Parts: sequence; C-alpha cells; structure tokens
Amino acid sequence: MTTSLQSVGSNLRMLQRDNDWLGEHLEYVWESYFPDVPRINPVDIAFAKRWKARLGVIALCEESQTTSIRLNALLSHPIVPDYITTVTVAHEMVHYAHGFGSPLPRLYEHPHKGSIVEREIQARGLRKEYRDYLNWIDENWDQFYHTQTRPPRHLWLPRKSGEPVRIQTSGGSYEEAAASIGRIRLAAEEENAREE
Repeated sequence: MTTSLQSVGSNLRMLQRDNDWLGEHLEYVWESYFPDVPRINPVDIAFAKRWKARLGVIALCEESQTTSIRLNALLSHPIVPDYITTVTVAHEMVHYAHGFGSPLPRLYEHPHKGSIVEREIQARGLRKEYRDYLNWIDENWDQFYHTQTRPPRHLWLPRKSGEPVRIQTSGGSYEEAAASIGRIRLAAEEENAREE
C-alpha cells in the first residue's frame, strides 16, 4: 500500500500539539538549523501561559543548570501554522547559541541589540518562514488572541471622582465585555452629567 505525501502531511497535522510534540519540534529545529550549536546541558521545553505579547522565553536555572524554554500555550492551537512554532523555537535557540539562557559563552552584551536574533534566524535558512511568521503575526495575532482568551473577571474603571469602580464579569468574550464596559461608561458619564 502506498501513501501519498499529502495524506502523511494531513495525518501529521492531526497530531495533538502537546509538550511531547513540542519536544520533537525542538529536536527538528536543532538538527535542521542549529547542528553546530552544542547541547551542553539539559534543555526542557513546554507550553506555558497564554501571553498576549510574548511567544517564547528562555531561562537557565542556575541550581540545576537546565535550560527552560517556554512557549505561548496558544501556539498549541491547530489553527496556528507550524512555521510560527518553528520560528519561535528558532528564536529561543538563537538566544541559547548566544549564551542567553544557556551555559555557553555570552557572545553579545544584549540579546536583541541590532536585530541579531532576526538576522541569525534568516541566515540559518529560515528566511521564508520568518517572513511568513511576521505576516501571520501582523495580520492574525490580535484577533486570534482575543478569540482564544477570556476577559478578566474583574475590571476597574475610573470614576469622575477619581475613585475606581470594580466590575465583575462572568466570562464571555472580550467583545461582550467591551460592549458591557462601554454601556457602563456611558451610564456613568450620563449620571455624572446629571449630578453637575
């Protein structure tokens, strides 16, 4: 029985994006784009929180000498293209190679100065993926983030008097919360106008 590459690709996409998948993705990125970077300590990778403005972070635990890479949990969603994870892992690998979050010698004083991370990602063969990554983040990230997260349970709104008012939400979408806040602000402004 023969299997087409297309059916293999669609089957691979059906795999759940969990921490095991992420570990395999790290191995793929390391072998494919960073074969010259020695792995001199244990490297642990996992999904973390749903950050709005951060896709990944790397740190070295001084006590255990283990490098910890954490990726935004939203990257585990199947709608997010694989190249977003690939570039994010590559970004953290560049930090590792430069001695940030790893026991390797530190090559630069600052981890991002002069676009060194972006330049190295592209120099290592991820130029197209990096361009696609920038476009997808620019065109999709904000809306995707807001559709995948809940609004905060408590919102604080300033009153005209300067005292904040606490508003408790019961979940729902950001759009619903924003509409509720808009109605509350309008009602507060009307009440303040009547008091004057």
